[in-house]
Amino acid sequence: MPEKYSKWMSGFDKTKERFIAFYDREIIDRALIQAWAPLKGNEQIWKTYRTKYGNFKSYKVLKEWKNKNFDNEFLIRKRSEVLSSIYYGGDAFPSFFVDMGPGSIAAYLGCQTEFRDETIWFGPPILDDYRSIDSIKLVEDNEFWKVTQELTKSVSDQSKGKYFTAATNLIFGLDIIASLRGGQKLLFDLIECPEEIKKLNDKISDVFIECLFRLFDLVKDNQDFFSGWIPVYSQGCNHPLQCDYSAMISPKMFEEFVVPDLIKVARKLDKSIYHLDGPDAVRHLDILLDIPEIDAIQWLPGDGAPPAVKWIPMLKKIQKKGMPLIIYADNPKEVEELMIELEPEGLLISVAVDSEKQAKDIVNNVEKLTARKAKP
Repeated sequence: MPEKYSKWMSGFDKTKERFIAFYDREIIDRALIQAWAPLKGNEQIWKTYRTKYGNFKSYKVLKEWKNKNFDNEFLIRKRSEVLSSIYYGGDAFPSFFVDMGPGSIAAYLGCQTEFRDETIWFGPPILDDYRSIDSIKLVEDNEFWKVTQELTKSVSDQSKGKYFTAATNLIFGLDIIASLRGGQKLLFDLIECPEEIKKLNDKISDVFIECLFRLFDLVKDNQDFFSGWIPVYSQGCNHPLQCDYSAMISPKMFEEFVVPDLIKVARKLDKSIYHLDGPDAVRHLDILLDIPEIDAIQWLPGDGAPPAVKWIPMLKKIQKKGMPLIIYADNPKEVEELMIELEPEGLLISVAVDSEKQAKDIVNNVEKLTARKAKP
């Protein structure tokens, strides 16, 4: 195995232990910390693909892959070059995110797919009215679904201990209906035909479960866990839960149209992390904290919002409810502030820095700060 990979592999068993303790809000030796940085000589690649989330994607590369008639060897080579250029500090590890765009189930159900430089777009809407709900189903010969399966298997078969394979961002619920129906129409539909939406939600969540576990079947001979775009460990089949459309609706509607399918899907997963995205989603936090099927909350403030260190009261509230927490720092100073303010049990902080030394220093500091706050 190349030396660049053996460094993170040698410590991964301990990382597994920390993640298991994380979900139980316990500590092995320190809080979870993922510190990403460029390996020396790879700074230019880092400038292009840098992310504090650890999923290192590029829609421009995906667009080129599509234009090359979905040449998997091309995409795997490009993404592997990025993954092998990264220093994985602390509990970070290389995860090949098979990114087919957020909400790719919309494509599997019949929406057209447009590859752009900064995203993948699903549309235009194909659901004219709810009398045609029965036509909304997973089509086995759908090109995009076949491509997703082929790429997932190719990525996994070529991983060879260099990285883990992560599922595409499938998503379910109102986010998918918004692609099928149109976001504005859906707002009216929630009031005018709620039972039809619930029926369609139920169908889509079934498709989500089927797709996710079929993708897991393609990789499980090579790895004992399957995650989505959030690079976390938990044995078995896992995927982030989310409803970005929830920013458009009230808590009452969230309970009615989102929660039932969240619970349904979460019960099928080994662990479930809810992706709470942006200030407009915070209104639903109290509901989420009372759902026992959710195992952790991932908080993203969103573009233009203050960073995680400005949300300390809310983050403490999450911890007080006994919910494990995943958050992101913009620099080493923010990591330290978060460690000082929050409990280390059930805490994962992720940060991107400019050098391997910075990453190592952050991990060492987290270890010291954990020791100071460790419960007797």
